[in-house]
Amino acid sequence: MARRKQRTHSAEFKFKLVLQVLKGEKTRVEIAREQDITKSLLWKWEQAFLERGSDVFRSADKQQAEIALRDERIADLERVAGRLTLENEVLKKFEMRLGSPTSRNGQ
Repeated sequence: MARRKQRTHSAEFKFKLVLQVLKGEKTRVEIAREQDITKSLLWKWEQAFLERGSDVFRSADKQQAEIALRDERIADLERVAGRLTLENEVLKKFEMRLGSPTSRNGQ
């Protein structure tokens, strides 16, 4: 039996199928068969939706605040990475000017 190539499904597709399950329009088995997916995959999508569905109702202000905090953290990390890169380059130049100890001793 040949393995099927792994497919990716859009968020809209997953959401549509989960809504069908939650509304009771069709059973999981019917939906899975029609869409050529496994029941367990549909169940995983449903569980993910139920666990994180509350994010939809979080206030936009709170979401924006979280995004701002993440952006600030990213900026801090980029500054640190830049500083460390600069320090590394300076140390490499300093080492080249001094020459390595082994090159002076001939070892």
